[in-house]
Amino acid sequence: MNVKPSSVSTPLKQALRIMRRDAYRPIHPVVDVCMEIEYSTLCSFQVYDGDRIGHSVVYGPADGPGADDGMQNVRPGELVLSDEHGIIHSPTCGNGAGRLVGDTSGAALVRVLRIPGMAADTFTGAVDEAARRLSAADVLVLSADSPTGKCG
Repeated sequence: MNVKPSSVSTPLKQALRIMRRDAYRPIHPVVDVCMEIEYSTLCSFQVYDGDRIGHSVVYGPADGPGADDGMQNVRPGELVLSDEHGIIHSPTCGNGAGRLVGDTSGAALVRVLRIPGMAADTFTGAVDEAARRLSAADVLVLSADSPTGKCG
């Protein structure tokens, strides 16, 4: 996959960094809640700026590289989170830095990733806890069975 294990951030690595510094620097209220749940469940959370996400969000396999679709570095079949403006996240491209939530973001899109081998009830519990604590008006679930959604 051309990914160095030492460069990959995981919930455990993030928790170790915070414990070494002996402090957590608040980022955004949504991120702070997600980080707390992430550390207790080891589910991976990604939080994007809801104001910078388009209206048609799709999670599914990429058709392959293309000059006009913004997916030049994506491998065919790679699972990609995208909208009408291009890639939000893919394993080879990473996160769109301009779409991550910041301290001035008014809305957030939260993505919870199930780590392979994780018990289904652990993942479901993390998703339920996030939905309860974030009190989101709308919940958008993207899966293999339902890969498209409308935001906004």
